[in-house]
Amino acid sequence: MRTAAVSTRGRRSAAVIATLTLSVVVAACGASGDERQTAAAPSASQPAATTIDMVDLAFEPRALTVQRGQTVTFLNRGKVTHNAKGADFFSRVVEPGGSYRHTFKQAGTFRYVCTFHPGMDGTVTVK
Repeated sequence: MRTAAVSTRGRRSAAVIATLTLSVVVAACGASGDERQTAAAPSASQPAATTIDMVDLAFEPRALTVQRGQTVTFLNRGKVTHNAKGADFFSRVVEPGGSYRHTFKQAGTFRYVCTFHPGMDGTVTVK
Protein backbone atom coordinates (compact mmCIF):
# COMPACT_ATOMS: atom_id res chain seq x y z
CA MET A 1 0.00 0.00 0.00
CA ARG A 2 2.72 2.43 0.91
CA THR A 3 4.48 1.90 -2.47
CA ALA A 4 1.33 2.89 -4.40
CA ALA A 5 1.02 6.15 -2.43
CA VAL A 6 4.64 7.09 -3.11
CA SER A 7 4.25 6.23 -6.80
CA THR A 8 1.13 8.42 -7.19
CA ARG A 9 2.77 11.31 -5.36
CA GLY A 10 5.79 11.04 -7.65
CA ARG A 11 3.59 11.15 -10.75
CA ARG A 12 1.75 14.21 -9.45
CA SER A 13 5.03 15.99 -8.73
CA ALA A 14 6.29 15.20 -12.23
CA ALA A 15 3.03 16.54 -13.72
CA VAL A 16 3.34 19.78 -11.73
CA ILE A 17 6.97 20.23 -12.79
CA ALA A 18 6.07 19.57 -16.45
CA THR A 19 3.23 22.13 -16.29
CA LEU A 20 5.46 24.77 -14.73
CA THR A 21 8.21 24.12 -17.28
CA LEU A 22 5.73 24.46 -20.16
CA SER A 23 4.44 27.74 -18.68
CA VAL A 24 7.97 29.15 -18.55
CA VAL A 25 8.70 28.07 -22.14
CA VAL A 26 5.47 29.61 -23.45
CA ALA A 27 6.15 32.86 -21.56
CA ALA A 28 9.69 33.00 -22.98
CA CYS A 29 8.29 32.82 -26.51
CA GLY A 30 6.33 36.06 -26.05
CA ALA A 31 6.83 39.24 -28.05
CA SER A 32 9.50 41.79 -27.30
CA GLY A 33 9.76 45.53 -27.69
CA ASP A 34 6.58 47.58 -28.06
CA GLU A 35 4.52 44.64 -29.25
CA ARG A 36 2.22 42.96 -26.77
CA GLN A 37 0.31 39.70 -26.47
CA THR A 38 -2.48 41.48 -24.56
CA ALA A 39 -4.86 44.30 -25.43
CA ALA A 40 -4.56 47.83 -24.08
CA ALA A 41 -6.89 50.79 -24.46
CA PRO A 42 -5.80 53.28 -27.16
CA SER A 43 -4.74 56.73 -26.02
CA ALA A 44 -6.37 59.89 -27.36
CA SER A 45 -3.32 60.59 -29.56
CA GLN A 46 -3.32 57.14 -31.24
CA PRO A 47 -5.86 55.77 -33.73
CA ALA A 48 -8.05 52.90 -32.50
CA ALA A 49 -6.85 49.34 -32.99
CA THR A 50 -8.11 47.11 -35.79
CA THR A 51 -8.47 43.33 -35.60
CA ILE A 52 -7.49 40.57 -38.02
CA ASP A 53 -8.98 37.22 -37.02
CA MET A 54 -7.06 33.96 -37.38
CA VAL A 55 -9.83 31.47 -38.13
CA ASP A 56 -9.40 27.94 -39.45
CA LEU A 57 -6.67 28.37 -42.08
CA ALA A 58 -7.28 32.01 -43.05
CA PHE A 59 -6.76 35.57 -41.91
CA GLU A 60 -10.03 37.54 -41.92
CA PRO A 61 -9.96 40.03 -43.50
CA ARG A 62 -7.16 38.91 -45.78
CA ALA A 63 -6.43 42.51 -46.85
CA LEU A 64 -6.70 45.44 -44.46
CA THR A 65 -6.01 49.17 -44.83
CA VAL A 66 -5.04 51.23 -41.77
CA GLN A 67 -3.59 54.63 -40.98
CA ARG A 68 0.08 55.08 -40.09
CA GLY A 69 0.55 54.64 -36.34
CA GLN A 70 -2.46 52.35 -36.03
CA THR A 71 -2.21 49.11 -34.04
CA VAL A 72 -3.48 45.88 -35.57
CA THR A 73 -4.48 43.02 -33.30
CA PHE A 74 -4.14 39.49 -34.66
CA LEU A 75 -6.75 37.48 -32.71
CA ASN A 76 -6.77 33.67 -32.86
CA ARG A 77 -10.48 32.76 -32.97
CA GLY A 78 -9.72 29.29 -34.33
CA LYS A 79 -9.08 25.95 -32.71
CA VAL A 80 -5.41 25.55 -33.69
CA THR A 81 -2.19 27.50 -33.05
CA HIS A 82 -1.26 30.24 -35.53
CA ASN A 83 1.27 33.04 -35.89
CA ALA A 84 1.74 36.17 -38.02
CA LYS A 85 5.12 36.89 -39.59
CA GLY A 86 5.91 39.93 -41.70
CA ALA A 87 9.14 41.57 -42.79
CA ASP A 88 9.39 43.60 -39.57
CA PHE A 89 7.22 41.69 -37.08
CA PHE A 90 6.74 38.14 -35.83
CA SER A 91 4.11 37.04 -33.33
CA ARG A 92 5.66 33.66 -32.60
CA VAL A 93 2.95 31.34 -31.19
CA VAL A 94 -0.64 32.59 -30.80
CA GLU A 95 -2.72 29.94 -29.06
CA PRO A 96 -6.52 29.70 -29.59
CA GLY A 97 -8.11 32.65 -27.79
CA GLY A 98 -4.78 34.52 -27.72
CA SER A 99 -3.75 37.65 -29.56
CA TYR A 100 -0.75 39.62 -30.82
CA ARG A 101 -0.51 43.36 -31.52
CA HIS A 102 1.70 45.27 -33.92
CA THR A 103 1.78 49.01 -34.53
CA PHE A 104 2.43 49.97 -38.16
CA LYS A 105 4.62 53.09 -38.03
CA GLN A 106 5.48 53.44 -41.75
CA ALA A 107 3.34 53.77 -44.85
CA GLY A 108 3.41 50.92 -47.37
CA THR A 109 2.00 47.48 -48.07
CA PHE A 110 3.08 44.76 -45.69
CA ARG A 111 2.64 41.07 -46.49
CA TYR A 112 2.46 38.53 -43.70
CA VAL A 113 1.99 34.77 -43.38
CA CYS A 114 1.26 32.08 -40.82
CA THR A 115 4.43 29.99 -40.90
CA PHE A 116 2.53 26.96 -39.58
CA HIS A 117 0.00 26.86 -42.45
CA PRO A 118 1.18 27.29 -46.08
CA GLY A 119 -1.18 29.50 -48.07
CA MET A 120 -2.42 31.35 -44.99
CA ASP A 121 -1.38 34.91 -45.80
CA GLY A 122 -2.57 38.49 -45.95
CA THR A 123 -1.59 42.12 -46.40
CA VAL A 124 -1.85 45.31 -44.40
CA THR A 125 -1.73 48.55 -46.37
CA VAL A 126 -0.70 51.56 -44.32
CA LYS A 127 -1.66 55.03 -45.58
